[in-house]
This record gives sequence, C-alpha cells and structure tokens, in this order.
Amino acid sequence: MNFGHEICHYLRHCGNQLNMHQLFIDLQEYQADYFAYHFCAPTFMLEDLKVNCVADIMKHFNVDCEFALRRLEMYENKQIDYSPNYATYQIAENQNNRNY
Repeated sequence: MNFGHEICHYLRHCGNQLNMHQLFIDLQEYQADYFAYHFCAPTFMLEDLKVNCVADIMKHFNVDCEFALRRLEMYENKQIDYSPNYATYQIAENQNNRNY
C-alpha cells in the first residue's frame, strides 16, 4: 500500500506539506490512501475475479488482511450505492420526506 500511497502524491499533489495547513495535508493523505486501495486492488479486477471474501483479495493482490478487509468494505459499499434497488429506495424515501 505504501507504494500506491506515495505514487498518488507524486502524480496528483504538488507543494511541500511542511508549508501547508493541516486540513490540506489531511485531505492529501486521505486522497493518497483512497488512491492506494484502488491502485493495489482495482475495482474492475475485483469484478472480473468475482471476489467475495478477504482471503480472495489477500491471495490475488498479495496484500495484508487489514488492507484486504478495508478494500472489500469499500467495494461492497460501492455495490450498495449503485444498486438499482437502493436507488429506487432512496428516491421513494426522498419523496416520502418532502414537506408540501
């Protein structure tokens, strides 16, 4: 993961963090972590491999358990967010909560 994290800084960020506000540093670190998860275990590969457990991610991408667990959580959350049933549910909820 460290390589993916650092490559994100190289590709996407400029400036010296020693001269930045802490909130901007935090943003860059969050972006670099997010990039690293997708760089080391890309979504399209998770879909092609039909990954459904931490052990699969560990085996196919040679990552540790903590990394695989977090990446699986991210992948599953994305599947929920884009599920047609979830979107329909959200639209119905929003319509029910409107104040006329």
